[in-house]
Amino acid sequence: MDFARRFNGPHSLLIIYYAGHGSYNNHVEKLELHAYNNAERPLLEDSECDILAILDCCFASNIQKHGQEMQPRNYEVLTASGYNRVTAGPGKNSFTTALIASLEDLLKENGGNHFDTRQLCEKINLRPERLHNPSHVWSRLKTYDRPITLAPRNLSTDSVTGAFNPNNTQAFLALRVLLTVKPENLTKDQVSKIAAALSEAVKDTRAPINQIV
Repeated sequence: MDFARRFNGPHSLLIIYYAGHGSYNNHVEKLELHAYNNAERPLLEDSECDILAILDCCFASNIQKHGQEMQPRNYEVLTASGYNRVTAGPGKNSFTTALIASLEDLLKENGGNHFDTRQLCEKINLRPERLHNPSHVWSRLKTYDRPITLAPRNLSTDSVTGAFNPNNTQAFLALRVLLTVKPENLTKDQVSKIAAALSEAVKDTRAPINQIV
């Protein structure tokens, strides 16, 4: 989980994709995902970033039986199958195939702008091969007021320059921008300009800032 520690921060989004075997242990009432269960513990307990886990395995929704207490950050799970349900294996009817096609469709429909996980889940479930075993979005930390939003990365503006050392971070300052329109009505160019303006404004203060994310 070195990558999680490297990019951990209150304004970062960590996306984890798991494709493999899943089984539900009725004795301990726990979803057992091979090579994932132990890895998830620090994500639940120690991370500050938002997390989107995508689980393409049987019984994927059973992971939500033991959700955590509400926290300021967001941890959502997009599952390939419902509660106590199996899912199709690799191939044209698989969840991953539907996921890729749905991501491509949403990018085209939204003109390259952002969309949230609810929209993605709905798009997956409308595909004919997914109608009888719909996907679900679960909130592991019971954060229901702000679904995770996805958008293409603009490498020319999103790339972080300079080395970031999390050990040098002593405190976090979160800025909230109040909008007169819905976030989905903002263009990608407007969001980039807002971020650039905030970055320049902070630099002008010459404050001892470790990283802007």
